[in-house]
Amino acid sequence: VDASTDNAGLTLTADSRMLVAIHEDHTSTIWVQDHADTPARQITFGKYDGRFGVQWTPDDRIVYSSMESGNDDIWLMNADGSARRQLTTHPAVDDKPSVSADGRYVLFNSDRAGAFDLWRMDINGGNQTRLTRDIRIRAHQASHTARFAVASGNARLWKVPIDDGDPERLSDAIGFSP
Repeated sequence: VDASTDNAGLTLTADSRMLVAIHEDHTSTIWVQDHADTPARQITFGKYDGRFGVQWTPDDRIVYSSMESGNDDIWLMNADGSARRQLTTHPAVDDKPSVSADGRYVLFNSDRAGAFDLWRMDINGGNQTRLTRDIRIRAHQASHTARFAVASGNARLWKVPIDDGDPERLSDAIGFSP
């Protein structure tokens, strides 16, 4: 079963040879609006664009998740939807992008090493580097200093250096969604 679809209302015939179900298929596209007095414009037309993350870069481009390639990957485009470029190509899930405050890096979640970890890449997609191990990252947010991210994993919050260093657990309390 595709994670983007839901089946509901299953019922079987009296002899259990046939079933009927409702199949729901979710779609997401990216829209931008320049000012409150102008209409929003749709800038992507894929089926799952931005479903697992969308964020502006400091130079007004957009980093987003998409399945345009047939796989969950991270993409970059101009604010008008032009110059779309795929940044990740690994067959694993790459999603939930965030951009460092200085615009140098894209942080993203990936299960390419077997479990979800926080990864970093240059804004052009190069130098993809694993930042965590065995923390099972589910959410993160780059700091305003561009030196670290706060991430949730193993039901705790972590301070994860972006350039160099080991993740530091921020507390023993349960924490999610930084």
